[in-house]
Amino acid sequence: GFFKGIYHANLESNRLSELSFEMFHQAFDMKYLYLNKNKIEKIEYKTFSNMKLLKNLDLSENLIIHFHHSTFRKLNNLINLNLSYNSLKFIEKDLFSDIYSVEILDLSSNKISSIGDFSFENLIYLKKLYLDSNPNLVEIKSKFTFHGIRNIMRIFLTSNILKVNFTNVLNLKDSLKHREFERNLNRKYFY
Repeated sequence: GFFKGIYHANLESNRLSELSFEMFHQAFDMKYLYLNKNKIEKIEYKTFSNMKLLKNLDLSENLIIHFHHSTFRKLNNLINLNLSYNSLKFIEKDLFSDIYSVEILDLSSNKISSIGDFSFENLIYLKKLYLDSNPNLVEIKSKFTFHGIRNIMRIFLTSNILKVNFTNVLNLKDSLKHREFERNLNRKYFY
């Protein structure tokens, strides 16, 4: 196992196109993994399953369209997950169900058009959520989209084409300290 005993791996800009379980099956001690600026399209669903100590995972600036719902399973110590600048089209309910420890989740600059109800429900420590610059994110209809987020301090929804009734959707109580909604073309819907 190439990554056995390794705590920090920077695999940025290596033209990787897919990730498999075999690559990281002995990366038990991995805490920081940078896979940004590659050409990753496919990630085997068990790829990160032995990285129980992982705190920071950067998959930004790749070609990822979809994640298997078990991709992030067993990453109970993950604090920062960067999925920005990919081609994600939707966020499913179970995608983040096992990574409750995440404090920063970056989904900006994707092609997200829909977010499933309860998608962020188990992210009980989430403080910052970046959903900005998703040009296909036009509407958030359900009041359950952000259900379960308890400790959110900042949510970024800038540069989208959103029409949202935030009174119904963002039931985030008093924890939300900062919201950024600038550069949304449908501002008249913000109430």
